[in-house]
Amino acid sequence: MTGYGHGEIDHGGTKFSVELNSVNRKQSDIVINLPRDLAELEPRLRQTINENISRGRTNVVVTLHNNPNGARPLALDTELARSYHEAMRSLQKELNAPGEITISTVLQAPGVMRFPEQVVNAEEAWPSVDRALRAALAELIKMREREGRHLAKDLIHRLKAI
Repeated sequence: MTGYGHGEIDHGGTKFSVELNSVNRKQSDIVINLPRDLAELEPRLRQTINENISRGRTNVVVTLHNNPNGARPLALDTELARSYHEAMRSLQKELNAPGEITISTVLQAPGVMRFPEQVVNAEEAWPSVDRALRAALAELIKMREREGRHLAKDLIHRLKAI
């Protein structure tokens, strides 16, 4: 049966989102896409899905987003900015190039301004991911059951016609 399910859980300023979609297949085939920090959760996700869905191709996408209310400060690498500025001035002298090197130019250089990397502990994240997964599974199963009822009605109608 085909189906779709989505679950979201907000935990400590991070929103964990799980999207599931499935299509009909005789055997079970689960494809999971996870953020790198959560890669070790794949076997648990696979087990939970296998306990609830016995067949079909199921695509799983787990994402995490920072909550806007828990906004992270912007990181500024002043050493890197200084290095870029000096390199730009040196190149300007060497090429005898006119023009002004502005703070805007330096700030646009790669790596000068960035958001600090968000590191997520997979073990601490599991309860939230699990809750989001179970919510998505509930939606997916409900959709598959609804499709099954429609197929059953259609088959009964066709059998009566035969």
